[in-house]
Amino acid sequence: MINPAIEEMAEHTSVKHACELMGRARGSHYRAKQPRMHGPAPRRPTPPNALTEAQQAEVLGVLTSERFCDKSVT
Repeated sequence: MINPAIEEMAEHTSVKHACELMGRARGSHYRAKQPRMHGPAPRRPTPPNALTEAQQAEVLGVLTSERFCDKSVT
């Protein structure tokens, strides 16, 4: 309801100034213009330097070994 009013005011001034006059954050205005996504969020691509499953298992095995049982995470 407030977005059309801001868009109408923005024709005569800037979006920033229109949002200030209407008492709405500019980020909220632009976020409301985005179409809503339905369903689960898309998976992010795996980075090229990510550990493989075998490497992850090896790291986890070392960290949970007897050598590191009394050490803090950091």
